[in-house]
Amino acid sequence: MYPERVVDFISKNRQNFHQVIKQDGTQESRFFSMKVEIFSDLADQIQKEVWQDKEYKEILKQLARGESITDYSLEPQAKLLLFKYRVVIPSNEEIQLNSLQKHHESPLAGPPGQKKILKLIKRDFYWAGMNQFIKDYVSSSGPWSSLSINFISQLPLSNNFASILAVVDRFSKMAIFIPDYGTITALELARIFISHVFSKQGLPISIVSDRETLFVSSFWTNLCQQLKISRDISTAFHPETDGQTERVNQILEQYLWMYNVVKEELESEIRRFKKYADRNEAIPPNFQPGDKVWLSSKNIKTKRPTKKLSERWLGPFEFLEKIGSHAYHLKLPQKWKQVHPVFHVFLLKPVKQSTIPNQYQLPPPPVLVEEKEEWEVTQVLDSKLKRGKLW
Repeated sequence: MYPERVVDFISKNRQNFHQVIKQDGTQESRFFSMKVEIFSDLADQIQKEVWQDKEYKEILKQLARGESITDYSLEPQAKLLLFKYRVVIPSNEEIQLNSLQKHHESPLAGPPGQKKILKLIKRDFYWAGMNQFIKDYVSSSGPWSSLSINFISQLPLSNNFASILAVVDRFSKMAIFIPDYGTITALELARIFISHVFSKQGLPISIVSDRETLFVSSFWTNLCQQLKISRDISTAFHPETDGQTERVNQILEQYLWMYNVVKEELESEIRRFKKYADRNEAIPPNFQPGDKVWLSSKNIKTKRPTKKLSERWLGPFEFLEKIGSHAYHLKLPQKWKQVHPVFHVFLLKPVKQSTIPNQYQLPPPPVLVEEKEEWEVTQVLDSKLKRGKLW
């Protein structure tokens, strides 16, 4: 037994193929090597069945005696029969299907297709009728007919979500990631599956999962039985059954890790900027009703020909009431009736009380309303009608 058996298979370079002679007189092809990992259980099945296969039994006996057969060789460590340096698969459909699935469902397999699958599996395996077998396999399979499902748990809380349910289509490699609170029940799992998978992709034929408590619960088991969904449970000794989902989980965890790194860096920079900004933070004055304040002329037009020559501060005006957290209501003169009396606190500043009694304060200048000076009217001296209008 070889628990972590790795067999070196040699693939001929057909574009640069040459024959070289070794010192002992035997011929050896110049080829480039490629390592292909064969899982222990699959290698044992192939070895056992191929030695019992009538088609290859005689070939194996001749090779075991040291005889040479064109295109055939015997792998010395695992005792596997090789045809043109590819592992010979016996006439056993179960082993052929397992060999095909290990290539097709590899995370490196990419998008499916008859030609692509045939090209991939021909690198490492050979059996009679391989082309037709793969054609039947591809035509009978379809997207979302076989799924693998698994939980990514022990994640930091995000909006109270603590884990992610990953559902992967074993045919197209498409994945659906569904967040949950980490307290999901079998009933909620069924509801999520129907809402996010079944409603969009239809009912699958089979589901592969690990031995998560939810996936082996009686409710989930009965649900799959009633819907006639085949279930495959991966084990601790053979986790490759659900290896595709595990690979997708690793990729998602890398995405989350990179996101958190960037997020932490941004938060660190924000805290640093905030520290410097707080040093120069302007604290709004706290006015009391009846206080006198100056009003900035920033947003008010006066009769001055240019803004630079206008008064910077107008008033003083009496503060009446506070509206909200940063708005103040002022008592404006009657001639300013076109100006809204509510201003932002940063447009105001307190009036320094004069210690000189009876000091005269100049009245505020006139305000331009629609490009005209607005004055307070105290008395109408005369009037006349012009074209039916009062002037």
